[in-house]
Amino acid sequence: MSKTCALVTGGADGIGWSICQTLVAQGYLCAVADIDGEKAQARAATLGPGNVALTVDLSDVEAARALPDRARRALGDLHLVVNNAGITDNAGRTIPDMDERKFNEIVTVNLDSVAAICRAGAEVMGPAGRIVNLASGASFRPLPLRGPYSATKAGIVELTRALAREWRGAPFVSAVAPGYIRTPLVEDLIANGRIDPEAVAKGIPRGRLGQSQDIANAVAFLAGPAGAVMNGQCLSVDGGVLAAAGAGYGHRDGQPTTDEPVLVIGEGGLATALASALPGARRVDMSAVRFTSDAPLIVVIDVDAPAWASPLEHLRKLEGARVAGGSTAPVLFVCEEQAEARAEQRALNQAIGMFARTRALEEAERGTRINALIVPQGDTSAVPLAAFLVSEAADYVQAQSINVVAN
Repeated sequence: MSKTCALVTGGADGIGWSICQTLVAQGYLCAVADIDGEKAQARAATLGPGNVALTVDLSDVEAARALPDRARRALGDLHLVVNNAGITDNAGRTIPDMDERKFNEIVTVNLDSVAAICRAGAEVMGPAGRIVNLASGASFRPLPLRGPYSATKAGIVELTRALAREWRGAPFVSAVAPGYIRTPLVEDLIANGRIDPEAVAKGIPRGRLGQSQDIANAVAFLAGPAGAVMNGQCLSVDGGVLAAAGAGYGHRDGQPTTDEPVLVIGEGGLATALASALPGARRVDMSAVRFTSDAPLIVVIDVDAPAWASPLEHLRKLEGARVAGGSTAPVLFVCEEQAEARAEQRALNQAIGMFARTRALEEAERGTRINALIVPQGDTSAVPLAAFLVSEAADYVQAQSINVVAN
């Protein structure tokens, strides 16, 4: 039986290496593409028979454009492209003071070559292909003295969105925006005293720096068939740091976990579909607002909610009951939205999304992980995404409001 084949750029180290290992564990064959050919060869050998190494310098756009076809020929086929490779400048110079060659290299590697690989990959893979691009928390906030890094990563988010519109889901393309991740580079900075991990963690609602595996988990989800619901979207995997906007947190030791099956709160077809799809899950009506279960929660908001106060009041009571009972299991609020929703309903959904993000920051110190999801009414394609968001694999996804209606 043929295997699913993936190309991962920058695959020999850090996040890219974790992505390769995770994909292979899920049955993929990987082409480990890296500028360090010797390390890529060693990594491919570690992954096992059938995995290959490709040496490439992505500062050469033509080499980047040729990469998907090289991977297809080396693996025998190609189904997934992960654009992970990227570079920055740590010399502490302002943009006018930067060496022009270095400036151009960052733009070429981080944006021009990614665009070239996306288009070449789409041609090689055809409409059934998948592409996952690595953006960054810097896509959404400027990093001074890092040259054009933030600009190129902002470009990745828009490139992903624009290609999704252009291709109309064939192939589908999405992105992941990592936050503070303990890559080998970061570990070196910690060892040299340039980063204080405890001080950094205080500004992260999840209470820790991320691991490469956190990003690999997100990439693996988006790369699969269930990830198509995120076509054109960028999933932030940052422990809530962007939502926190620099606020400090004092976290208790350890992060609580639970083995209890998911509890789905709500009525209607989506709530029923969620309860049916998740192993062991059970469903109760929204009126049950006084429970203190330790189960992960998915709260489905009625699409026909008559007024702002009603669902928000329910949610306030619901969360208050959980806090009083000491529960710290993850919570996901799910709002349905009609295709031609009235302005009031769209406003309500955005309000609930921000409510969830606010609660995520308020309860971060306790270790509670809270997110929101807005989905098309009657569409159950987001059920696997909801399951992912309350799973341990999404432990570093915090204080997000994800709107898949916009696809």
